[in-house]
Amino acid sequence: MILTADHVFALRRSRRMTTRRETLTAPDLPGATGLHNLGNTCFMNAALQAVWSTAALRRYFLAGLHEQELNTRNPLGTGGALALRYGELCREVWTGGARSVAPLRLRWCVSRWARALAGGGQHDAQELLAWLLDALHEDLNRAAPAPPPAAPATPAPAAEPAAAAAAWRQFAARNTSVVTDLFYGQLKSRVRCVTCGHDSVRFDTFNMLSLPLPLENSLRAEIKGNLSTMSDGYV
Repeated sequence: MILTADHVFALRRSRRMTTRRETLTAPDLPGATGLHNLGNTCFMNAALQAVWSTAALRRYFLAGLHEQELNTRNPLGTGGALALRYGELCREVWTGGARSVAPLRLRWCVSRWARALAGGGQHDAQELLAWLLDALHEDLNRAAPAPPPAAPATPAPAAEPAAAAAAWRQFAARNTSVVTDLFYGQLKSRVRCVTCGHDSVRFDTFNMLSLPLPLENSLRAEIKGNLSTMSDGYV
């Protein structure tokens, strides 16, 4: 058989179409599923993808453990709605075969319980991330409500480890969930009076740290090129 130019063109076109059709489905790789942009929701999608990249939290939701620890009576949460919608979306992304999915139900939760992040405008991904972690924690909080603890006195330097442990126990008495297990830590802050030299020491919990990015005074760029293609032989 003699192949003409038309035959060769048809074969190449067929191969390109086959390759393109294969890209419409997600590869056989867990988590290789994107999120639709529902208007201006790229900030929400970025926060969601960052959170479920935490393997321990992802396994927790995929195993359905959130359904056993759902706290529907916590007035500080969403009645369990966010945890359930997040679990459904996590399963779609990590066990489904679609190339991309639309997080419509989770977006509805954001619009209802995070009014500042609702609407069709752009928002800060860190603000959405902070709300998401806090709301998931309250929906899955295992601790019973308790009155706020009294402000602790400033400990002596030798007693600071014990004071730090006591501050964490006070926090855990009111806040215990998979989110606090994975994302929370404790900061020690010290303020010293320049007049009398008295030190004030506090131990506070956190789930997010803002770190400054160093600013460079100069920028170095390296340009590589093939001198044989230059008209004058050099750059």
